[in-house]
Amino acid sequence: MTGAPFQLCFDGSDSAAHAIREAAAITGGGRALVVHAWLPPSAVMLQGRALEPSHPLAAAVDEFDSAAREAAERVAARGVELAGEAGFDAEPLAIQAPDGVWKPLVQIAEEREVRAVIVGSHGLSRVKSALLGSVSREVANHCKRPVIVVPP
Repeated sequence: MTGAPFQLCFDGSDSAAHAIREAAAITGGGRALVVHAWLPPSAVMLQGRALEPSHPLAAAVDEFDSAAREAAERVAARGVELAGEAGFDAEPLAIQAPDGVWKPLVQIAEEREVRAVIVGSHGLSRVKSALLGSVSREVANHCKRPVIVVPP
C-alpha cells in the first residue's frame, strides 16, 4: 500500500486496543505505524542524570533500561497484531519518552508526515487528568497533523 501511514498510539491498554479497532472502522485500514512510547526506568530512577560507565549502578541501570526496551518492543508488536486483525498493514515502533509520552508521539507524527494520529482516551475524570496528565489531550493540542481521539 502507498501513501502516508496512520499513526496508531498503543500503550497496551484495552482503551488503546479499542482505539485501533475503531480507527479501522473509521478509516478502512491501510498503512499504519503502531507507536509505543515508553519511559526508561533510568529517567525515573536518576531523574535525568547520566551515570558515568564506571559508576557502580551504571550496569544495573542499563539492565533496567534494556528490559524496559524489550517490554516496549513486545507491546508495540502486540499493537501490530491487533492492527493487522483490524485491517491495517502495520509496522511497530517503540520509542523512548524520558520527557513525557506525548512528546515523541507528536515528533514521530511530524517526522513521518502521518495521515492522522489515532489515540485512545482512558476516560480519566477531570481531577485525575489534571493530576496525571492526558496524553491524548497533549497530542491533540501540540500535533500539527490531524488527531482522532477515541473514547473508551
